[in-house]
Amino acid sequence: MRNIGPPVSTAANEYEAEVSQDGGTLIVVADRGDRSHLYRFERTPSGWVEIGRVPARSDVFQVGPLLSPDARSLLFGQAHGERSGEIFRIDLGAAGAVNLA
Repeated sequence: MRNIGPPVSTAANEYEAEVSQDGGTLIVVADRGDRSHLYRFERTPSGWVEIGRVPARSDVFQVGPLLSPDARSLLFGQAHGERSGEIFRIDLGAAGAVNLA
């Protein structure tokens, strides 16, 4: 076992990694200061590149990322209003666009 290294593994707390079936997309839950959020990475010939934070509520944490087989959709849990643990789906799109569904 070895640490995957930057930019995925940093001085922050990263956990709950989800890798796409083709190995080209990685979603990681990371606590980078305020609370845990989802971050997206894409594999390139030179290694992982951070695409950015998956758009979701910034005032609550997200957990349990699960990519669709084609890595175009992402399921995850987060609080919603007065409730907690609701399931959400985000369309990651064919060309890397990220839209809430």
